Parts: sequence; C-alpha cells; structure tokens
Amino acid sequence: MSIDDLTSVAPPPAEPLDIPTSPNWESVERELGLRLPMDYKQYVFHYGRGGFYGFLFPANPFSTLESLAKCNEAWLEIYNIHRANQPERLPFPTYPVPGGLLCWGGSNNGDSVYWRMAGEPEAWPVVLVDSEFLGYEEYAMDMSTFLAKWVRREIVPGCFPEDLIEPLEPVFEPGG
Repeated sequence: MSIDDLTSVAPPPAEPLDIPTSPNWESVERELGLRLPMDYKQYVFHYGRGGFYGFLFPANPFSTLESLAKCNEAWLEIYNIHRANQPERLPFPTYPVPGGLLCWGGSNNGDSVYWRMAGEPEAWPVVLVDSEFLGYEEYAMDMSTFLAKWVRREIVPGCFPEDLIEPLEPVFEPGG
C-alpha cells in the first residue's frame, strides 16, 4: 500500500497547514541523523498539520506546534521513564539507538505511535504504545498503511476507542 491508499480513504485537505513551499527534508534528516520513510514525507506533503477524527495526530517536522522534534522530545522522555520501571513491557530502546523507537505522533488519549528503526526506513514497522505505557502493539507496515487500515477498520488497536471511527466525518481535519 502507499500514500495513494491513505488519500483514497481519508482525503487530504485542499490547503495543508504548515507546509513550506520548498520543504527542506535534507535539513530535517541531517538534524535527526537519519533518513525518514518516503511515505511519511508524502504524508506530510499531502496532509500537513492536523489529525484523524480529532484523535490521532501525526507530527509535521515543519510545524512549530507539533514538530517531529517536539514529538520525540516529549514522548521519548516519558517512554524512557516508564521503560526503566518495566522493561519487560516496553522492550525497545529509543532514538537514536538502531532498532529503537522514533515517535511520529500521538493521540488525544495519550497513546503514542512510533517507528521501530529496524532496517531500511521504508521497512520500519509501526509501534503503538498505550497511554499508561503498560504495553505495545507492533504492526509490520509503514505509517500510511497503518493509517489507511485503521480508517477502514481493518486493524483496531486495543488501546484506541472501538467506536471512534464511524460515522465521524471528515476523516482528516487540518489544525490540531
């Protein structure tokens, strides 16, 4: 699947927020010291800043409100505190450790979503950690596929509200 699959089930806004005319991905990747998945770059181009159902908000590295750096600063600190107390429930190290977690978004319930940086960026699986940091779910798919399957209810993460998706419209709203 690809960004096209996501845009078919969750139409992007006509005017995405916080997208520069010439996005400088090289600068973002240089700051992080790694290459980001192409579907994420396409996602940011199409959707900008905003969220799905007013619930799940992927980070936009070009936004001052929800930048990828701010997302990681906040979520990884909290994750690491909980991981120190319960490593059996939260087994993954965090960015910048290879195979560690890099946050790409969060929910208004306090759930957090990450890439597990294992292998090439296009193969990074999605890891969802519940709001209490009691455990995780891993999905062997890229971010766009995860979002499209979630919107279609092909996957229902255990920590997300089951009744969230239907009949809410629009699926994606800019802002947040």
